[in-house]
Amino acid sequence: MKRTAVLLAALALSLNAQAQLTAPPGVLTPGAGASPPSQAAPAAPSAPSAPSQPDPMSKEFRDCVKASKDAMAAKGQTDFNLIQGCLSGELRRQEGKMSSAVARVDKNISPAEKKKLDEANGAWRRFRDAECGFLADPKGPPPANVENTDCLMNLTLGRVQDMEMLALNAARRAEAKGTAAKEPAKKGTK
Repeated sequence: MKRTAVLLAALALSLNAQAQLTAPPGVLTPGAGASPPSQAAPAAPSAPSAPSQPDPMSKEFRDCVKASKDAMAAKGQTDFNLIQGCLSGELRRQEGKMSSAVARVDKNISPAEKKKLDEANGAWRRFRDAECGFLADPKGPPPANVENTDCLMNLTLGRVQDMEMLALNAARRAEAKGTAAKEPAKKGTK
């Protein structure tokens, strides 16, 4: 098990994936950089506690990681195919979340803004693919393919958060415009 943890650490996986894949058996860490409760540093009593960040990873990913960890522990060795399967599945789920967020943004922006967003997302995808292709060969042997998928997933997680925030802000702006358009009509009827 110790050899597996060392190899996984060398992969430079995302904080979430690395924490989940190297945690002791039976322990799933809740989010990025989180420590198991027994290792968590106590918060300063006078400092307000920061709001907890929801784990951006899906339950399916956490279940896959647990099953992979158990299988690797039973074999006593790292299985890059299991790790790649977990990361690839989560990348597809995160891509779906991003598409959903972009669709919500599209509902609340003008056609000119939509065109700009489509161009920006295309440029972002080209950057993501080039950046991750530079860091590790997607068609290379393990661990290169795993590192590439991890890179894609990490950059996609950030873009999902950006698009979800943009969707929220676009909906608020649309709501504010709708409210402002109704107010003058109310004044004129009194």
